[in-house]
Amino acid sequence: MKKHLLALAVSAAITTPVLANEMETVLVSAARDGILEASSGSSVTLIDAETLALRPNINVADILRSVPGIAVNRTSGVGSQIQLRMRGGEANHVLVFIDGVQVNDPAQGDDFNFAHLLNQDIASIEVVRGAQSALWGSDALSGMIYIRTVDGSQGSQVSAFAEGGSNDWRRGGISASTGDKDANIRFSFAKTETDGTNVSLFGNEKDGYSNDTAKLKGFYSFSEQLSVNASVVYVDSSTDFDMLDYRSDWETWAPVNPETYGLPIDADNQSNSSQLYSTLGLNYQSADNTWHHSLQYAYSRGNNDNREESEWSMTGFDETHSTAERRQLTLQSSFAFSDYHALTVAAEREEQDFELTSAYLNGNESMDSTGFAVQLKGNLADNWHYLLSCRSDRNSDFDDANTYRLSTAYQLNDGIRLRAAMGTGSKNPTFTELYGYSDSFIGNPDLQPESSSSWELGVDFNIADGLGNVSLTYFDETLENEIANVYDYVTWSSTTVNESSESQRHGVEVSVDVQVSDNIRAGGAATKLVAYQADAWTGDRVAEIRRPEFTGSAYLQWTSTDASQSVAVNLDYNGDMTDTFYGVMSETATLGSYTLLSVQASQQLTEQLSVYGRVENGLNSDYQEIYGFNTPGANATLGLRMQF
Repeated sequence: MKKHLLALAVSAAITTPVLANEMETVLVSAARDGILEASSGSSVTLIDAETLALRPNINVADILRSVPGIAVNRTSGVGSQIQLRMRGGEANHVLVFIDGVQVNDPAQGDDFNFAHLLNQDIASIEVVRGAQSALWGSDALSGMIYIRTVDGSQGSQVSAFAEGGSNDWRRGGISASTGDKDANIRFSFAKTETDGTNVSLFGNEKDGYSNDTAKLKGFYSFSEQLSVNASVVYVDSSTDFDMLDYRSDWETWAPVNPETYGLPIDADNQSNSSQLYSTLGLNYQSADNTWHHSLQYAYSRGNNDNREESEWSMTGFDETHSTAERRQLTLQSSFAFSDYHALTVAAEREEQDFELTSAYLNGNESMDSTGFAVQLKGNLADNWHYLLSCRSDRNSDFDDANTYRLSTAYQLNDGIRLRAAMGTGSKNPTFTELYGYSDSFIGNPDLQPESSSSWELGVDFNIADGLGNVSLTYFDETLENEIANVYDYVTWSSTTVNESSESQRHGVEVSVDVQVSDNIRAGGAATKLVAYQADAWTGDRVAEIRRPEFTGSAYLQWTSTDASQSVAVNLDYNGDMTDTFYGVMSETATLGSYTLLSVQASQQLTEQLSVYGRVENGLNSDYQEIYGFNTPGANATLGLRMQF
């Protein structure tokens, strides 16, 4: 039992012993000190390593399409920016962790760009929907995603893979690990290159991509009470992209080409970026296993260099460099003061630095915050669980934020579980919203944090004699002080303001998962979403852009009895949604619905060698997720994997 708890510390979460069971699944993200999946009143989706291995998608964002409440917007092909929205919120309303490190990039609008996160060396993904600011602070206004990478606790292993496919796709990697649950270390490296596809709907230039990702993770237990954990993830990438055609006649200001004005056209543009995520933690538990302390330091850094063609530059190119650093120190203590209740308190100090260098604006800015969180969780009865949390964040640059969350779960009988949650969320303004990034986008230092209030009701059913489950959830959220861009056609510039009107989001989520037989697993999910804001002038409802009203998915997985063969099929559907097209004047455009088919098959050739293949967008669907940007057609990949 104690070794089990120490292993969880690698994920920077200590599970309160009186509420844990070694045979049950522990969620490291739905509570500050971990919580049993069956005890959580929040809407949570857990994707384990076995499921990830069967998914026929190389990018993690495409895997997350199958999670209820999530919508994905990819600019274009591999390596292009990917935004993920949850329950109708903005992309920077979703807080993302990798091994306990917050990875939202302050230099990129506090989004986490999923473009560079590939499905390799990942142990699990937890998705918690609904406001989580009372647990984790800003950025968790709509929910959070916790990604845990593979550790070295499974003993000495060496593995390698190599694959190739459509669009001159080339990818390979190696990993090595050793140790057990008391002491372990693991290193992995993967390199990806592709010629890509054309981002633009015009021309034929391909936009390539490369990605080098290295991970190092370790854990050491000095004793049954004291342990230390550390991890480092480094990503270096390069992405080719096209330019938006805003070329105008110098005398008349008329578009040079009306057909392409405001749309991507072929250009020799490139974005080079690097991300570093690291953490070091010290963990202690008392001899009687009732008191747990953790001290965690996390450091992240993102560098982004863009080189874009420009008719206004004397060199023909504009170059922009942005860097952001985040340093976070967290002290947390959990105490089980009875067999049924546990109290957790946490203090966090966070500092952020931002630097921007461009042809139009140079500057250095910083902000910091101090957060205090209190969490009480436990059982009101054997079948009735609760979690109450509240948090206060003291910010250096804007109003302080106070948030709360209450969730509860009630096991009605062996087949039905009821759950409910309510709470508030907060999202701080970003550096670019506060200070701008060019002479055409002026920041607003008087911005205040966005805030939300939300609630949800859910019911979970066990079906097929416990071999399957069905989950239904209704959610409702109101967003206030939404930060929006406003354009001034007199000065030809834009800025940011806090909207006076509220934004409303509500909907229904459904998911099904069934172990049909020893060899077959099937399921799916669907979300019906209504997301709108009131027009500041007329009060009329205006649909939020890039939020499909309906999304759905289905999957079928087959694995042979001896696990030497497998086949997995996934379907993801995205309904109609709107987007804004900035041409001569801004206008609202409708993006049509689409369905993506993905297939993967694998065959074990020997004890050490296996072959696999996958097809993505097997229906060769022609679709857009952002207006005017082309997306890849059908593509296929074949690979070999060796393990020793």
